[in-house]
Amino acid sequence: MSVRVWGVAVGVVALGVAVVVAVAVFVFGGGEPSLDEAMRRLAGKPGVESVQRVSIVRPVIPADFIRPALLAMPEGYYKGPEPLPLVLSLHGYGSDFMEQDAYFGLSDLMGEYDFALLLANGTRDDKGNRFWNATDLCCGVSERKPDDAGYLRALVEAASEYVTVERVFVVGMSNGGFMAYRLACDGMPGLAGAETWVFRYGLGRCPGGVSVEFWEMRGSGHVPEFSGGGWVAGDGVDVGARQS
Repeated sequence: MSVRVWGVAVGVVALGVAVVVAVAVFVFGGGEPSLDEAMRRLAGKPGVESVQRVSIVRPVIPADFIRPALLAMPEGYYKGPEPLPLVLSLHGYGSDFMEQDAYFGLSDLMGEYDFALLLANGTRDDKGNRFWNATDLCCGVSERKPDDAGYLRALVEAASEYVTVERVFVVGMSNGGFMAYRLACDGMPGLAGAETWVFRYGLGRCPGGVSVEFWEMRGSGHVPEFSGGGWVAGDGVDVGARQS
């Protein structure tokens, strides 16, 4: 799948469903709330109609597919023929879906921009940090190689039980940004666009196919490797915003 990328070096980006304002401060590992606490926080926000636990129901479910996920619907929405954009939010390495939401503030924009929000968690690596098994460039130290691309595709399918999905957009932070590129390259059904913060998958990694537009954010205060490109991990090279 070919990916069209718009590189930016500021903290404002438009996805077509919302405008996200972000600051270049990393605050990972602040303590993960329970699923019940996460639901309570989300349900109490203005503009949120309801919050639903989403589970993948299949005759045989891989162990890595059994993990918490939440779907929040905008105020006034009840499932019917009218479709909504679905935003899939993917946290960075060592983070979780509530920390990701606190960082980007997507749940605060649902009522104004009328989209459903799907919050998912990666599995834990050998150090106990949550991660997405996205690419050889990033991230996680683990002998396990969970099929996160398959999990997220199945999760979006499961969410369609509660919301009529029109298009899917992905917002990915760091390792979650790598995962967004992985979903695009693997051909995630319904994926219309994505926004990533800090990292990019790397040119030439996707086979030819359907085009997906990406907005890529990098702060001007980032280290040169992030804004100008450079070595990230393994034998991979990350291409910076200035070059994209």
